Formats: sequence, C-alpha cells, structure tokens
Amino acid sequence: KSTTTGDLIISNGDFRVSGTASFPNVPNIYVGEGGSFTNASTKPSAFAGCTNLTVLGKMACTGDATPFGDATMALTLGSAAEFSMPEGTVLTVCTLNVGGVAMPDEVYGDGGISLAQIKSGTVVVRSGNLYVDCETGDDENDGIAARPFKTIKAATAIARRGYTIHVAPGTYGELEGARKYNDKATSLCRVIIPEG
Repeated sequence: KSTTTGDLIISNGDFRVSGTASFPNVPNIYVGEGGSFTNASTKPSAFAGCTNLTVLGKMACTGDATPFGDATMALTLGSAAEFSMPEGTVLTVCTLNVGGVAMPDEVYGDGGISLAQIKSGTVVVRSGNLYVDCETGDDENDGIAARPFKTIKAATAIARRGYTIHVAPGTYGELEGARKYNDKATSLCRVIIPEG
C-alpha cells in the first residue's frame, strides 16, 4: 500500500501497477498523450481516492474489476485516448468529457453508446440525478433518465449526499418510502415527487 499523496502524472512513457499495489491517497491521475498506464493491481479499490482521471494517451485496467471503488469521479478522455477495463466492468462517474465535449448522463462503452475512446468496459455517467419510474423502470438499470429504476428503494440505496431522485407519476408501494439512509451519504438526498 502506497502512502503517496498528491497527483499521479504520466506525461510520457509507460507506468505499470501490479501485484496488490494501491494508491488510495492519489486524487488526480493524468495520463498524457505520450503516456501509457496499466493498472494490473489485483487489490480492490486500488485507486479509491481518485476524484479526477484524465486520459489523453492509453490506460488499461487489467487487474481488479473495481480499481476506483465507489469514488465519485470525473473522467476526461482525449480525442485520441484509449481507455479499457475488463469485460463486464462498470465504472460510474459524475462527469464524462470526451475530446472537450461534456457527455450527457448515459451508458457508454460495452453496455451502451459506443465511443471510440472506450475500448472495453462500461462507463455510466450519473451527474447526481437518479430517476425512478414504477411502470417502465427496472431496478437492474443504472437510474439515469433513459434507464430509470423501478423502485425508490433502489435509487436511495445508491444515492449520495446532494443527489436528486426524480420520481415519475405512478403508484408506489407502502415500503417504497424515500426515508432510507445511505451510509455513504452524510445527509439525505433530495427526492422530487410529482403532484397527483
């Protein structure tokens, strides 16, 4: 386990993390156009403290399927970036910027909209808004507007401090109350319930 604090900057050349190495105190990772970063660490949440990941060159996560844990992270991919994760891996980010363009809340990569920069794995952009629709939703969805949850309970289970849960009109069961407290939140999230 590294006690390294501060940013990890790979401007040029190759950098590889392997074994059970972890860098939980690194908030910003930057991979320049001439840089290549391979995270082969088998340690879950090896980079759990990362809040900003910028990849202009190449980055491959080949070790544990959850290298960033459940950190709230902003992801920036350059126009020529190559970003890959193990098949079936889902990375949820609060923002995604690709080639200077802010991408909307959506699912990208293997599980959604194809982006040339995401070579494998799935990136879900969830900017703090979760959506629930008891008629068209599914609790296996991501909770974004295009793929809402079915129950308020599913949304509150992942909501963090400052999130807003948008609830579509419909009939929700008695156990669907929005009072569940999520351990990851330091206060309750805001729930918007339509009139009627």
